[in-house]
This record gives sequence, C-alpha cells and structure tokens, in this order.
Amino acid sequence: MSETDLTLMLAQAEEEFNYLEEQCLKQKKATTENRECDYKLHALALITLYSFALNLKLSGGQLMKLLYELKEEGRLHQHLIAPYLLLLDDMELVCKQYGHKYLRFLSEKAQGKSDEEIMEILFKQ
Repeated sequence: MSETDLTLMLAQAEEEFNYLEEQCLKQKKATTENRECDYKLHALALITLYSFALNLKLSGGQLMKLLYELKEEGRLHQHLIAPYLLLLDDMELVCKQYGHKYLRFLSEKAQGKSDEEIMEILFKQ
C-alpha cells in the first residue's frame, strides 16, 4: 500500500468521522447524556478507522503504522490517541493496544457480528 493510498484513506476516515461526530453532537444538545455521547464518539472513531482499514485489507502492523500518521489536530487523533497519551505518554504502547483490538475486530467481523456487537466486546475487555 502506497503512502498516497494511506493519506487518502486517512483523509476519508477523518471526513467520515467528522460527519458522525457532528450528528452525535446534535443529538447531545437534545439530551443531557454527555458521558454517553463521549463514549459513542470514541466508539465511532474506532469503528470508522477499523472499517477503513478493513476495506483496504490492512494488517495489524499496517494499522499501527497508520495510527502514527494521524495528525495531532485531527479529530480521530483527539478521540483515539490523545486521551491515552495523557495517561501513558507512550505512543508505541497505545498503537499496539489498538493493533490488538483491530485483530479482535477482524475476528468478530469474520463471525458476522455487527459493529455494535463488536464494540461491546472490545470495550468490555
């Protein structure tokens, strides 16, 4: 996979997530479920990233490399990476954890589970 393909995939994933985030925040204004919206945004960011990676047939290692490429000002980075870096300050460990979860995501997808079911499994761990 070329750098251009990865850059394009990241741009598309960011665009998709920005739309989903906007929809979630509109719903948040209509309710008082702030914590639920934050959880949902994290899950949406993860599903968006993993779905794009799956469509491009990325391996776990390629996904980890892709995580390093996320721009710090990007919404995916802010929802997936930044909160963990505040706690761990170890980008490699954060990327490895997402790499492991991606492999689990692929396994559950192969079993025909929905994104919602997969997120429940991934966040239960």
